[in-house]
Amino acid sequence: MASITVQNIRKSFGTTPVLHDINLEIKDGEFLSLLGSSGCGKSTLLRIIAGLERESGGKLLIGGKSMSNISPKDRGVSMVFQSYALYPHLTVFENIAMPLIMRKLGRLQRLPVVGKMLGNARTINKEILEKVTTLAESLDIDSLLDRKPSQLSGGQRQRVALGRAMVREPEVFLMDEPLSNLDSKMRAHMRTELAELHRSLGTTFVYVTHDQEEAMTMSDRVALMMDGEILQVSSPREIYRNPIHMKVAEFIGTPKINILPCSSIERGVADCFGFKIKTQSSAKNINSLGIRPSRLKAQPRDSAGCPAQVINVEDLGSSFLVHAIIADSVRVISRMDSRAHIPVVGEEICFTPQEDCGIFFDEEGWNVNNKSSRQMVDACQEQVSESADRGYYGLQPSAAV
Repeated sequence: MASITVQNIRKSFGTTPVLHDINLEIKDGEFLSLLGSSGCGKSTLLRIIAGLERESGGKLLIGGKSMSNISPKDRGVSMVFQSYALYPHLTVFENIAMPLIMRKLGRLQRLPVVGKMLGNARTINKEILEKVTTLAESLDIDSLLDRKPSQLSGGQRQRVALGRAMVREPEVFLMDEPLSNLDSKMRAHMRTELAELHRSLGTTFVYVTHDQEEAMTMSDRVALMMDGEILQVSSPREIYRNPIHMKVAEFIGTPKINILPCSSIERGVADCFGFKIKTQSSAKNINSLGIRPSRLKAQPRDSAGCPAQVINVEDLGSSFLVHAIIADSVRVISRMDSRAHIPVVGEEICFTPQEDCGIFFDEEGWNVNNKSSRQMVDACQEQVSESADRGYYGLQPSAAV
Protein backbone atom coordinates (compact mmCIF):
# COMPACT_ATOMS: atom_id res chain seq x y z
CA MET A 1 0.00 0.00 0.00
CA ALA A 2 1.12 3.57 -0.61
CA SER A 3 -0.06 7.14 -0.31
CA ILE A 4 0.05 9.52 -3.29
CA THR A 5 1.04 13.16 -3.04
CA VAL A 6 0.43 15.53 -5.94
CA GLN A 7 2.18 18.88 -5.52
CA ASN A 8 1.51 21.76 -7.91
CA ILE A 9 1.21 19.44 -10.91
CA ARG A 10 0.81 21.27 -14.21
CA LYS A 11 0.35 19.87 -17.67
CA SER A 12 0.17 21.54 -21.07
CA PHE A 13 -0.18 20.08 -24.54
CA GLY A 14 1.73 22.55 -26.66
CA THR A 15 0.45 25.98 -25.68
CA THR A 16 -2.82 24.60 -24.28
CA PRO A 17 -2.85 24.22 -20.47
CA VAL A 18 -4.74 21.15 -19.25
CA LEU A 19 -3.89 20.97 -15.53
CA HIS A 20 -3.38 24.04 -13.36
CA ASP A 21 -1.35 23.57 -10.16
CA ILE A 22 -3.09 20.44 -8.91
CA ASN A 23 -2.56 19.67 -5.21
CA LEU A 24 -3.94 16.43 -3.82
CA GLU A 25 -3.13 14.04 -0.99
CA ILE A 26 -4.43 10.48 -1.41
CA LYS A 27 -4.19 8.45 1.77
CA ASP A 28 -2.71 5.00 2.08
CA GLY A 29 -5.44 2.43 1.40
CA GLU A 30 -8.02 5.05 0.38
CA PHE A 31 -10.56 4.82 -2.43
CA LEU A 32 -10.54 8.24 -4.10
CA SER A 33 -12.53 9.12 -7.20
CA LEU A 34 -11.55 11.84 -9.65
CA LEU A 35 -14.94 13.06 -10.81
CA GLY A 36 -15.66 15.51 -13.61
CA SER A 37 -17.07 15.98 -17.08
CA SER A 38 -15.16 15.05 -20.23
CA GLY A 39 -12.14 17.26 -20.88
CA CYS A 40 -11.65 18.43 -17.28
CA GLY A 41 -8.21 16.76 -17.00
CA LYS A 42 -9.00 13.81 -14.72
CA SER A 43 -7.65 11.11 -17.07
CA THR A 44 -4.54 13.20 -17.77
CA LEU A 45 -3.86 13.41 -14.02
CA LEU A 46 -4.32 9.64 -13.70
CA ARG A 47 -1.89 9.02 -16.57
CA ILE A 48 0.67 11.28 -14.90
CA ILE A 49 0.38 9.22 -11.71
CA ALA A 50 0.84 6.06 -13.80
CA GLY A 51 3.85 7.52 -15.60
CA LEU A 52 2.20 7.38 -19.02
CA GLU A 53 2.31 11.17 -19.28
CA ARG A 54 5.06 13.48 -18.07
CA GLU A 55 3.99 16.50 -16.06
CA SER A 56 5.00 19.96 -17.29
CA GLY A 57 5.71 21.07 -13.74
CA GLY A 58 5.24 20.09 -10.13
CA LYS A 59 6.09 16.99 -8.12
CA LEU A 60 4.57 13.53 -7.68
CA LEU A 61 5.28 11.23 -4.72
CA ILE A 62 4.12 7.64 -4.28
CA GLY A 63 4.78 6.13 -0.88
CA GLY A 64 6.82 9.22 -0.03
CA LYS A 65 9.19 8.59 -2.95
CA SER A 66 9.58 11.04 -5.82
CA MET A 67 8.49 9.62 -9.16
CA SER A 68 10.72 11.90 -11.24
CA ASN A 69 12.38 9.77 -13.94
CA ILE A 70 10.79 6.58 -12.56
CA SER A 71 9.36 4.42 -15.34
CA PRO A 72 5.75 3.17 -15.16
CA LYS A 73 6.80 -0.44 -14.50
CA ASP A 74 8.80 0.60 -11.44
CA ARG A 75 6.13 2.76 -9.79
CA GLY A 76 4.25 -0.09 -8.12
CA VAL A 77 0.98 0.79 -9.85
CA SER A 78 -1.45 -1.13 -12.02
CA MET A 79 -3.90 0.50 -14.38
CA VAL A 80 -7.25 -0.65 -15.73
CA PHE A 81 -8.21 1.16 -18.92
CA GLN A 82 -11.63 2.11 -20.25
CA SER A 83 -11.17 -0.23 -23.22
CA TYR A 84 -9.75 -3.05 -21.00
CA ALA A 85 -6.78 -3.33 -23.44
CA LEU A 86 -6.76 -7.16 -23.46
CA TYR A 87 -4.56 -9.05 -25.89
CA PRO A 88 -7.08 -10.50 -28.39
CA HIS A 89 -4.85 -13.41 -29.47
CA LEU A 90 -4.19 -14.62 -25.91
CA THR A 91 -6.45 -16.63 -23.62
CA VAL A 92 -7.84 -15.26 -20.36
CA PHE A 93 -5.13 -17.15 -18.47
CA GLU A 94 -2.39 -15.70 -20.64
CA ASN A 95 -3.79 -12.16 -20.35
CA ILE A 96 -3.82 -12.34 -16.56
CA ALA A 97 -0.43 -14.07 -16.36
CA MET A 98 1.34 -11.70 -18.76
CA PRO A 99 2.63 -9.22 -16.10
CA LEU A 100 4.14 -12.09 -14.11
CA ILE A 101 5.62 -13.72 -17.21
CA MET A 102 7.28 -10.48 -18.27
CA ARG A 103 8.59 -9.78 -14.78
CA LYS A 104 9.79 -13.21 -13.65
CA LEU A 105 10.89 -14.96 -16.84
CA GLY A 106 13.84 -13.97 -19.02
CA ARG A 107 13.48 -13.53 -22.76
CA LEU A 108 14.79 -17.03 -23.53
CA GLN A 109 12.69 -18.57 -20.75
CA ARG A 110 9.57 -17.18 -22.42
CA LEU A 111 10.16 -19.26 -25.57
CA PRO A 112 7.31 -21.79 -26.11
CA VAL A 113 9.23 -25.08 -25.87
CA VAL A 114 12.92 -24.54 -25.17
CA GLY A 115 12.28 -21.87 -22.54
CA LYS A 116 10.68 -24.34 -20.14
CA MET A 117 14.00 -26.22 -19.93
CA LEU A 118 16.10 -23.20 -19.00
CA GLY A 119 17.06 -22.42 -15.42
CA ASN A 120 14.20 -22.54 -12.93
CA ALA A 121 11.53 -21.80 -15.55
CA ARG A 122 9.46 -24.82 -14.52
CA THR A 123 9.25 -23.66 -10.93
CA ILE A 124 8.34 -20.11 -11.95
CA ASN A 125 5.68 -21.29 -14.38
CA LYS A 126 4.15 -23.46 -11.65
CA GLU A 127 4.01 -20.48 -9.28
CA ILE A 128 2.39 -18.37 -12.00
CA LEU A 129 -0.20 -21.09 -12.69
CA GLU A 130 -1.15 -21.34 -9.01
CA LYS A 131 -1.36 -17.58 -8.55
CA VAL A 132 -3.46 -16.95 -11.65
CA THR A 133 -5.80 -19.85 -10.86
CA THR A 134 -6.38 -18.64 -7.30
CA LEU A 135 -7.00 -15.09 -8.47
CA ALA A 136 -9.40 -16.24 -11.22
CA GLU A 137 -11.42 -18.16 -8.63
CA SER A 138 -11.73 -15.05 -6.45
CA LEU A 139 -13.02 -13.10 -9.47
CA ASP A 140 -15.34 -15.94 -10.52
CA ILE A 141 -13.70 -16.32 -13.95
CA ASP A 142 -11.86 -19.60 -13.33
CA SER A 143 -14.14 -21.34 -15.86
CA LEU A 144 -13.12 -18.83 -18.56
CA LEU A 145 -9.33 -19.27 -18.48
CA ASP A 146 -9.18 -21.03 -21.85
CA ARG A 147 -11.34 -18.49 -23.71
CA LYS A 148 -10.24 -15.55 -25.85
CA PRO A 149 -11.46 -12.00 -25.08
CA SER A 150 -13.79 -12.07 -28.11
CA GLN A 151 -15.68 -14.93 -26.45
CA LEU A 152 -16.40 -12.93 -23.28
CA SER A 153 -19.14 -10.53 -22.25
CA GLY A 154 -18.33 -6.95 -21.23
CA GLY A 155 -18.51 -7.78 -17.51
CA GLN A 156 -16.24 -10.80 -17.95
CA ARG A 157 -13.67 -8.75 -19.87
CA GLN A 158 -13.76 -6.17 -17.09
CA ARG A 159 -12.95 -8.86 -14.52
CA VAL A 160 -10.10 -10.15 -16.66
CA ALA A 161 -8.66 -6.63 -16.86
CA LEU A 162 -8.97 -6.35 -13.07
CA GLY A 163 -7.28 -9.73 -12.65
CA ARG A 164 -4.37 -8.66 -14.83
CA ALA A 165 -3.96 -5.57 -12.67
CA MET A 166 -4.32 -7.47 -9.38
CA VAL A 167 -1.88 -10.25 -10.21
CA ARG A 168 1.06 -7.87 -9.81
CA GLU A 169 -0.02 -7.07 -6.24
CA PRO A 170 0.54 -3.34 -6.82
CA GLU A 171 0.66 -0.65 -4.17
CA VAL A 172 -1.81 1.47 -6.14
CA PHE A 173 -4.71 0.63 -8.46
CA LEU A 174 -5.50 3.22 -11.13
CA MET A 175 -8.81 2.88 -12.97
CA ASP A 176 -9.82 5.03 -15.95
CA GLU A 177 -13.62 4.75 -16.35
CA PRO A 178 -13.51 0.92 -16.40
CA LEU A 179 -17.31 0.53 -16.23
CA SER A 180 -18.33 2.96 -18.96
CA ASN A 181 -18.69 0.21 -21.61
CA LEU A 182 -21.11 -1.86 -19.52
CA ASP A 183 -24.90 -1.69 -19.43
CA SER A 184 -26.56 -0.06 -16.42
CA LYS A 185 -27.37 -3.35 -14.66
CA MET A 186 -23.83 -4.65 -15.01
CA ARG A 187 -22.38 -1.29 -13.89
CA ALA A 188 -24.43 -1.42 -10.69
CA HIS A 189 -23.22 -4.98 -10.05
CA MET A 190 -19.58 -4.14 -10.74
CA ARG A 191 -19.72 -1.07 -8.46
CA THR A 192 -20.55 -3.38 -5.58
CA GLU A 193 -17.79 -5.80 -6.56
CA LEU A 194 -15.18 -3.04 -6.83
CA ALA A 195 -16.12 -1.65 -3.41
CA GLU A 196 -15.88 -5.13 -1.88
CA LEU A 197 -12.57 -5.72 -3.68
CA HIS A 198 -11.13 -2.53 -2.23
CA ARG A 199 -12.18 -3.47 1.29
CA SER A 200 -10.66 -6.94 0.97
CA LEU A 201 -7.37 -5.75 -0.51
CA GLY A 202 -6.94 -2.56 1.52
CA THR A 203 -4.96 -1.10 -1.39
CA THR A 204 -4.99 2.51 -2.60
CA PHE A 205 -7.55 2.99 -5.39
CA VAL A 206 -7.68 6.03 -7.68
CA TYR A 207 -10.79 5.88 -9.84
CA VAL A 208 -11.59 8.23 -12.74
CA THR A 209 -15.23 8.67 -13.73
CA HIS A 210 -17.72 11.17 -15.13
CA ASP A 211 -20.57 9.25 -13.44
CA GLN A 212 -21.35 10.84 -10.08
CA GLU A 213 -23.27 7.76 -8.96
CA GLU A 214 -20.13 5.64 -9.29
CA ALA A 215 -18.05 8.19 -7.40
CA MET A 216 -20.58 8.71 -4.62
CA THR A 217 -21.34 5.04 -3.97
CA MET A 218 -17.81 3.59 -3.98
CA SER A 219 -15.45 6.29 -2.75
CA ASP A 220 -14.06 7.26 0.63
CA ARG A 221 -13.52 10.72 -0.84
CA VAL A 222 -14.34 12.47 -4.10
CA ALA A 223 -12.16 15.05 -5.88
CA LEU A 224 -14.36 17.10 -8.21
CA MET A 225 -12.46 18.53 -11.18
CA MET A 226 -13.47 21.28 -13.60
CA ASP A 227 -11.39 22.98 -16.28
CA GLY A 228 -8.11 21.50 -15.10
CA GLU A 229 -8.61 22.40 -11.43
CA ILE A 230 -9.82 20.56 -8.34
CA LEU A 231 -12.74 22.49 -6.88
CA GLN A 232 -13.44 20.33 -3.84
CA VAL A 233 -12.11 17.21 -2.15
CA SER A 234 -14.33 15.67 0.48
CA SER A 235 -16.45 12.68 1.47
CA PRO A 236 -19.46 11.95 -0.75
CA ARG A 237 -21.87 13.09 1.96
CA GLU A 238 -19.97 16.34 2.62
CA ILE A 239 -19.58 17.25 -1.03
CA TYR A 240 -23.33 16.73 -1.54
CA ARG A 241 -24.54 18.52 1.58
CA ASN A 242 -21.95 21.28 1.79
CA PRO A 243 -20.68 22.11 -1.73
CA ILE A 244 -17.94 24.69 -1.77
CA HIS A 245 -19.24 26.47 -4.89
CA MET A 246 -22.40 26.66 -6.97
CA LYS A 247 -20.62 24.73 -9.76
CA VAL A 248 -20.11 21.83 -7.35
CA ALA A 249 -23.73 21.99 -6.16
CA GLU A 250 -25.01 21.92 -9.75
CA PHE A 251 -22.74 19.01 -10.78
CA ILE A 252 -23.49 16.78 -7.77
CA GLY A 253 -27.00 15.44 -7.39
CA THR A 254 -29.65 14.01 -9.71
CA PRO A 255 -31.83 15.75 -10.66
CA LYS A 256 -29.92 19.02 -10.66
CA ILE A 257 -30.22 21.35 -7.67
CA ASN A 258 -32.64 24.27 -7.94
CA ILE A 259 -30.89 27.66 -7.92
CA LEU A 260 -33.21 30.51 -6.99
CA PRO A 261 -32.55 34.25 -6.73
CA CYS A 262 -32.17 35.34 -3.13
CA SER A 263 -31.01 38.44 -1.24
CA SER A 264 -30.09 39.43 2.31
CA ILE A 265 -32.65 41.65 4.05
CA GLU A 266 -31.14 41.72 7.54
CA ARG A 267 -28.53 39.94 9.64
CA GLY A 268 -29.11 36.17 9.41
CA VAL A 269 -32.20 36.53 7.22
CA ALA A 270 -32.63 36.42 3.44
CA ASP A 271 -35.59 36.71 1.12
CA CYS A 272 -36.52 34.38 -1.74
CA PHE A 273 -39.82 34.99 -3.53
CA GLY A 274 -41.34 36.33 -0.32
CA PHE A 275 -39.99 33.60 1.96
CA LYS A 276 -37.99 34.75 4.97
CA ILE A 277 -35.05 32.39 5.27
CA LYS A 278 -32.73 31.89 8.24
CA THR A 279 -29.16 31.68 6.97
CA GLN A 280 -26.94 30.73 9.95
CA SER A 281 -24.59 33.34 8.52
CA SER A 282 -24.15 37.07 8.98
CA ALA A 283 -23.08 37.42 5.32
CA LYS A 284 -24.76 40.30 3.53
CA ASN A 285 -23.72 39.27 0.03
CA ILE A 286 -26.17 36.39 -0.46
CA ASN A 287 -27.21 36.23 -4.09
CA SER A 288 -28.65 32.73 -4.67
CA LEU A 289 -30.33 29.90 -2.82
CA GLY A 290 -29.84 26.24 -3.70
CA ILE A 291 -32.54 23.70 -2.81
CA ARG A 292 -32.38 20.01 -3.69
CA PRO A 293 -35.48 18.72 -5.54
CA SER A 294 -36.15 16.18 -2.80
CA ARG A 295 -36.47 19.04 -0.27
CA LEU A 296 -38.99 21.07 -2.28
CA LYS A 297 -42.55 19.97 -1.67
CA ALA A 298 -45.32 20.54 -4.24
CA GLN A 299 -48.73 21.26 -2.69
CA PRO A 300 -52.19 22.27 -3.93
CA ARG A 301 -52.69 25.85 -5.15
CA ASP A 302 -54.57 27.01 -2.03
CA SER A 303 -51.70 25.99 0.29
CA ALA A 304 -49.23 28.42 1.84
CA GLY A 305 -46.20 28.59 -0.41
CA CYS A 306 -44.71 30.00 -3.55
CA PRO A 307 -47.09 29.84 -6.56
CA ALA A 308 -45.91 27.90 -9.61
CA GLN A 309 -47.28 26.29 -12.77
CA VAL A 310 -46.51 22.69 -13.72
CA ILE A 311 -44.90 22.31 -17.16
CA ASN A 312 -43.88 18.64 -17.08
CA VAL A 313 -44.17 15.51 -14.92
CA GLU A 314 -41.75 12.55 -15.12
CA ASP A 315 -42.84 9.19 -13.73
CA LEU A 316 -39.80 7.31 -12.38
CA GLY A 317 -41.78 4.54 -10.73
CA SER A 318 -40.68 5.02 -7.14
CA SER A 319 -40.97 8.81 -7.43
CA PHE A 320 -42.12 11.62 -9.69
CA LEU A 321 -40.24 14.68 -10.92
CA VAL A 322 -42.46 17.73 -11.14
CA HIS A 323 -41.10 20.53 -13.35
CA ALA A 324 -42.64 23.95 -12.82
CA ILE A 325 -42.12 27.66 -13.39
CA ILE A 326 -42.06 30.27 -10.63
CA ALA A 327 -42.64 33.96 -11.38
CA ASP A 328 -43.02 33.20 -15.10
CA SER A 329 -39.28 32.61 -15.60
CA VAL A 330 -37.56 30.51 -12.93
CA ARG A 331 -37.66 26.75 -13.57
CA VAL A 332 -37.66 24.41 -10.58
CA ILE A 333 -37.85 20.64 -10.05
CA SER A 334 -39.45 18.79 -7.15
CA ARG A 335 -39.02 15.08 -6.44
CA MET A 336 -42.21 13.62 -4.99
CA ASP A 337 -43.02 10.22 -3.55
CA SER A 338 -45.17 8.10 -5.84
CA ARG A 339 -47.83 7.82 -3.09
CA ALA A 340 -48.36 11.60 -2.98
CA HIS A 341 -50.86 13.54 -5.06
CA ILE A 342 -49.17 14.16 -8.39
CA PRO A 343 -50.16 17.35 -10.22
CA VAL A 344 -50.78 17.40 -13.96
CA VAL A 345 -49.26 19.61 -16.64
CA GLY A 346 -50.77 23.10 -16.53
CA GLU A 347 -51.95 22.82 -12.93
CA GLU A 348 -51.36 25.71 -10.53
CA ILE A 349 -49.50 24.57 -7.39
CA CYS A 350 -47.46 25.96 -4.52
CA PHE A 351 -43.90 25.00 -3.55
CA THR A 352 -42.91 24.82 0.10
CA PRO A 353 -39.26 24.18 1.04
CA GLN A 354 -38.65 21.74 3.85
CA GLU A 355 -36.70 22.90 6.88
CA ASP A 356 -32.92 22.85 6.96
CA CYS A 357 -32.52 22.52 3.21
CA GLY A 358 -30.99 25.74 1.86
CA ILE A 359 -27.46 26.34 0.55
CA PHE A 360 -26.61 30.01 0.11
CA PHE A 361 -24.21 31.43 -2.48
CA ASP A 362 -22.72 34.88 -3.01
CA GLU A 363 -22.45 36.79 -6.28
CA GLU A 364 -19.36 34.77 -7.32
CA GLY A 365 -21.03 31.46 -6.55
CA TRP A 366 -19.20 30.65 -3.28
CA ASN A 367 -21.07 28.94 -0.46
CA VAL A 368 -21.34 31.68 2.18
CA ASN A 369 -21.60 29.13 5.00
CA ASN A 370 -18.54 27.15 3.91
CA LYS A 371 -15.74 29.20 5.41
CA SER A 372 -13.03 27.11 3.76
CA SER A 373 -14.19 28.02 0.22
CA ARG A 374 -11.90 30.89 -0.59
CA GLN A 375 -8.98 29.58 1.47
CA MET A 376 -9.11 26.32 -0.47
CA VAL A 377 -8.92 27.96 -3.87
CA ASP A 378 -6.29 30.48 -2.77
CA ALA A 379 -4.15 27.56 -1.62
CA CYS A 380 -4.36 25.89 -5.05
CA GLN A 381 -7.09 23.37 -4.28
CA GLU A 382 -5.52 22.01 -1.10
CA GLN A 383 -7.44 19.20 0.50
CA VAL A 384 -10.52 20.26 2.43
CA SER A 385 -10.35 18.68 5.90
CA GLU A 386 -13.29 16.70 7.19
CA SER A 387 -15.44 18.78 9.50
CA ALA A 388 -18.35 18.18 11.78
CA ASP A 389 -21.78 18.41 10.29
CA ARG A 390 -22.59 22.12 10.27
CA GLY A 391 -26.30 21.54 9.96
CA TYR A 392 -28.52 23.36 7.53
CA TYR A 393 -30.74 26.28 7.21
CA GLY A 394 -34.21 26.68 8.61
CA LEU A 395 -36.71 27.99 6.08
CA GLN A 396 -39.73 29.80 7.43
CA PRO A 397 -42.34 30.76 4.81
CA SER A 398 -43.91 34.16 5.08
CA ALA A 399 -46.83 35.43 3.02
CA ALA A 400 -46.79 33.99 -0.49
CA VAL A 401 -45.92 36.23 -3.41
